[in-house]
Amino acid sequence: MMICRFRVWSGTRSVAAVAAGVVAGLAAGAVLGAAPGLAGPSAVEAREGWYDPYEESVLELTNYVRRAYGCENWLRRNNALESAATYHSREMATSRSMSHRGYDRSDPDDRIYWAGYNPSNGWAENIAYGYGSPYSVVRAWMDSPGHRRNILNCRFRSLGVGVARAPDGTLYWTQNFGGR
Repeated sequence: MMICRFRVWSGTRSVAAVAAGVVAGLAAGAVLGAAPGLAGPSAVEAREGWYDPYEESVLELTNYVRRAYGCENWLRRNNALESAATYHSREMATSRSMSHRGYDRSDPDDRIYWAGYNPSNGWAENIAYGYGSPYSVVRAWMDSPGHRRNILNCRFRSLGVGVARAPDGTLYWTQNFGGR
């Protein structure tokens, strides 16, 4: 299941070949498959100074897809956007619900502001749950027009990714994009 919410600039491009060509061509299944050690964090796991391999893989896959569709800039990892994304993924995993509105009634722009990012720079948020790997969630986002639009918006320069595991093992994913 996925939902996207964005406050971005518009622009469209055909992306039919991405899932079959670029992402599959990365041999993501071999790199990002169900390898030991890529279990993703639990909803309550301590996080300071730690970057999950799943989150790193989502960033890398997102950059490869963007590059294939003409974005000349690579998204850079942004600590504030990452903090907001992680907070939201944990909140969704803990509450077992998926929404852009947080349990505390926060919106994505509230969370990224509280984490130290200026939302007036432009932002977008993709969320999903139930996908078991970075490859499967990026592919699902690319198959959804709103999520694809966020990923392929070349005006975005920064990305924060959060993933959290609910007690039943379900993964909750958040991508926060930023314009600086």
